[in-house]
Amino acid sequence: MKKLVFNHPFNKDKIKSRLLEDYDIHNGKLVIGVDFDNTIYDTHNVGGDFSCVIDLVKECINMDMIICLYTSSQTYEDIERKIDIFKDIFGKEPDYVNMSPLSMGADKPFFNILLDDRAGLEESWEVLYEVIQEKTKKKCDKKDCIYNENCKCLKWESDVFIELCNEEKISYQPRII
Repeated sequence: MKKLVFNHPFNKDKIKSRLLEDYDIHNGKLVIGVDFDNTIYDTHNVGGDFSCVIDLVKECINMDMIICLYTSSQTYEDIERKIDIFKDIFGKEPDYVNMSPLSMGADKPFFNILLDDRAGLEESWEVLYEVIQEKTKKKCDKKDCIYNENCKCLKWESDVFIELCNEEKISYQPRII
């Protein structure tokens, strides 16, 4: 079989740069589509750790992004149950359920990025994580820091920035709404 090469114009780097551009244009108000089943909740009891996606969505909420919960559930009762579980996990209801604030006049909902176990979850998670990391890092004010022009002294660790320039670690909690 011939080796395939992904040379699509919207490769991972382009997706990230477009998301960064959208972030700047819309003052951080990105529309994040979040699938429920097996993305943030173990609906089918497959086991595993969903915390990486949950933690990322929590940070999106802390940054006042628009969260659109998406589920294939058909009944009102099932959707309400999933909203309740979402609220238990995140401390608030999603901004939208099975819709987006920007329908763009079509049945297809609009999201700046979609977190879905059936739609490239790992790559979407990684791109969104990198965008959040880039947009929330603090600038280093240490004159002798080797990174003072484009500081990389801060590293993202589980909802907390750890300042690596100092001898002792100082944590910085993101803004809580």
